Amino acid sequence: MNCRFLKPGKMRLPTSVVVLRMLLSLIYFRRAAGLTPACPKTCFCNAHSRIVYCSRRGLTAIPDAIPGDTLQLNLNANVFRSSTIGRRNFSANVALQHLYMSDCGLESLEVDTFLDLVDLRWLDLSNNRLQVRHGYTVKYSR
Repeated sequence: MNCRFLKPGKMRLPTSVVVLRMLLSLIYFRRAAGLTPACPKTCFCNAHSRIVYCSRRGLTAIPDAIPGDTLQLNLNANVFRSSTIGRRNFSANVALQHLYMSDCGLESLEVDTFLDLVDLRWLDLSNNRLQVRHGYTVKYSR
């Protein structure tokens, strides 16, 4: 580390240290101001990979506070009060690529449930009680 003395007793910090301090300050103030996505209390969120784990948490509804930039959402093995899900449940999570909802007691999906999820690549609705209603189809925007 090459530090030059500017005045007796004062050293100049390397640029990398100054930048690191600025980044840490920014992160601290964003969190203090509530600008970083919150994680639902009963879930575990990995901010780096943007994965939210809410499986087997005894949830009775899909949490409202799922970060909007979530790429993968795991809701397996929760029995929701409502056996129907709709577009309103995921409209704030347009970045979702993987959605896991097996064993959730689901019986029906509204027609436009996944319309806003244009990047959705994997959808697991296994082990639910979904029924086909003639005359209805799932809208998919591709």
